[in-house]
Amino acid sequence: MNFLLTILIILSFSTLQAEETGKFEFKIGQPSNIDGKIFEQEWSDARFFQVPLHSNSRALVYYKTDGEFFYFAFEIFEKAVVDSGFSEVRIWISLDEKTKNNFPKETELEFRLQASKNDKVTETFGNGISYFSTEQKGSVAKNWQAKSNLIFPQKWTCEFAIRREKLSYKNKIPENVKVGFYFHGKNQKGDCETAFPGFSPKKWLSVKINE
Repeated sequence: MNFLLTILIILSFSTLQAEETGKFEFKIGQPSNIDGKIFEQEWSDARFFQVPLHSNSRALVYYKTDGEFFYFAFEIFEKAVVDSGFSEVRIWISLDEKTKNNFPKETELEFRLQASKNDKVTETFGNGISYFSTEQKGSVAKNWQAKSNLIFPQKWTCEFAIRREKLSYKNKIPENVKVGFYFHGKNQKGDCETAFPGFSPKKWLSVKINE
């Protein structure tokens, strides 16, 4: 049974499990080369789930850790032609696992990749007033990296690696964090965006990162 077929068989279960339990758990795996290309030999040791997107598009989210980095890969199937000016993925991480805030505060991090020939990667802290402020300039990536691959006509892929120490708050890495994902694309009707499992940090998935 090939890699893709195996994924398709358990996709519905994986998506349902992530949504119903409100959590996911990293699996220990080998380091991945962050080049935006998803190869079976690099990601067969990862867990994954599916996210329904705009206009019947979908994304597969792969995740694992080697103890030093947290790895994410995204396989995004677009119904319209991929537009490098609009296609992007953001990983939202709240270092306060018990947060009851509707809006990000100083404990929230955003890792953003805007897909293009020369990938634009930025990070932003929550400002405690609104969602990640467009007025606040994102700083250049440090201790994390991301790359995209735009060679397909109606699909694009990308990979992230975030160093464990990046998720430190007050010089301590929390035992649990909350994670959300944001996808942006474009179809014939204009811009499309999806936040999974929602925009509010209260809805994000609980993840154990510190043993």
